[in-house]
Amino acid sequence: MSKNLNGNIQEQFQLLDNVGDGKIAVMDVPLLLRASKIVVSEADLEVYIKQWKEKQIYIKQWKEKQIERITIQDFLPVFSALKAVTDETQKERPQIEDFAALLDNLDYHKTGNVSDLDLRLFLQQGKEGLSEKETNQLFQFMNLTGPTICASDFVRTLLEDDDQR
Repeated sequence: MSKNLNGNIQEQFQLLDNVGDGKIAVMDVPLLLRASKIVVSEADLEVYIKQWKEKQIYIKQWKEKQIERITIQDFLPVFSALKAVTDETQKERPQIEDFAALLDNLDYHKTGNVSDLDLRLFLQQGKEGLSEKETNQLFQFMNLTGPTICASDFVRTLLEDDDQR
């Protein structure tokens, strides 16, 4: 792991240490991973933090409000393993053309444009859909106005901006 990445993790770890004991709560592990741009499924994460969660459940049976906390030394192997999973997943990342083809299904007139309403509904549906507020923020950020939106431009702008971050 690079020094820069390791330093970044340590800094984020310290920010989440609200007790000052050099540990973070197990429930903060997903937050720390997202802050480190590690996006994994709950199932992948569960495999690695299961031991701590089980210990936390056991402790809760004996003491009220006891939260299992972990050190950075306990966290780093989990981070490395999940980063490897994420890196493997990134190799299979869909391309701009794949997303544009998906939005073409909303282009009923085959003009290359989708209606504002259809795009909003599409973005808000599904298990991890955007909220109405998030959708409005996205549309404002991208200066999307008018009744129709060019699907390929929308995807290209969104994904190119994401790659620059």
